[in-house]
Amino acid sequence: MLPIAMTLAMLAAPPADLLGAAQARFAALGSYEATIRSSGDKRGAEVIHYFYRRPDHVRMEFDQPHHGAVIVYDPASRRAVVWPFGQGHFPRVVLRPGNPLIRGARGQRVDQSSVGALLASAQALQAEGNASPAGEAMVGAQRTWHVVVTGAGNAKVAGGIHRYDLWLATDSLFPVKVQSRDVAGQLLESVRFDDVRLNVPLAAKLFDPRAKPAGAPAAVAVPSTQRARN
Repeated sequence: MLPIAMTLAMLAAPPADLLGAAQARFAALGSYEATIRSSGDKRGAEVIHYFYRRPDHVRMEFDQPHHGAVIVYDPASRRAVVWPFGQGHFPRVVLRPGNPLIRGARGQRVDQSSVGALLASAQALQAEGNASPAGEAMVGAQRTWHVVVTGAGNAKVAGGIHRYDLWLATDSLFPVKVQSRDVAGQLLESVRFDDVRLNVPLAAKLFDPRAKPAGAPAAVAVPSTQRARN
């Protein structure tokens, strides 16, 4: 029988492939919500209340910048509906997810904005380099596994990212904090995931661009010439 101390050490050890295990956990999720706080880019800080419901339904409610703006992405139509001044308020704009008006500070697309897409990007970089576990670390009150992913040579993925530092919650392997850096080691972006709730019941109407929110004014007709923009 293994000594108790050795058994506890094995139970506390991270998975051999942290990114693969984290992606598998994400694939098993039905939904999640979180407050995303990012900084480090010329566009300044962002605070977004983010909702995800499989398969790839996304709702983003902006607190900073563009306070009150809402984006809802429908994977069936592959279109994003944007309300710059809040859902139910004019104007209502329909855009393709790659439209630069709604791309993130590092060029992120709304249809590729989930934690799954983040982990996939880190795995792509790992395939061009390596992932090195950096041990357990506390991020606020959350216990995490810290893993460093670095591209070999000058290898990088979309956004010019050559290195990822990811802090994954030890219980769920969901990201708590992520930092990205370029080949020169310059910080590109630092992101925190706060108030995370996994497999939370999210109503379908939350992702329905036709749904009228409580207290919203009467709908305003949208010109028939308004079409999905590139």
